[in-house]
Amino acid sequence: MMNVYGPKIVDRFKEREEDVQVNVMLAMKSLLETSLETTVETISGELRSQTSLIKKRSFSTGLGDLSGEIVKANMAVLKKSPNTKVKGAVFANLQALVKSA
Repeated sequence: MMNVYGPKIVDRFKEREEDVQVNVMLAMKSLLETSLETTVETISGELRSQTSLIKKRSFSTGLGDLSGEIVKANMAVLKKSPNTKVKGAVFANLQALVKSA
C-alpha cells in the first residue's frame, strides 16, 4: 500500500490551500500508522499484555526509498507555512514516520 499511495501523497504536500495541506498530511500519517500491524509476540507476552509492532512486508519494502522524500517534503512545508494547523500536521506526520521506522 505504501508503494502505491505513498509517492502520490508526498507529491500532494505542495497544496496551496492550507486546509487541504493538513488533510494530505493526516492522510500520510494514517497510511504510516495503518501500515503497521500490532501482534502479540508470545503467550507469556499476551499474559503480560505486552505487544510489539511488526512491520508488514509491503510496508518495509516501500518505506526505505520513500522515507527521505517524506522527511524532505515535510520540512519544506514546515519552513513555508506559518499556519499552526499545518505545522501540527507536519509534526504528527513525522512522529508517525519515526514510530514506523
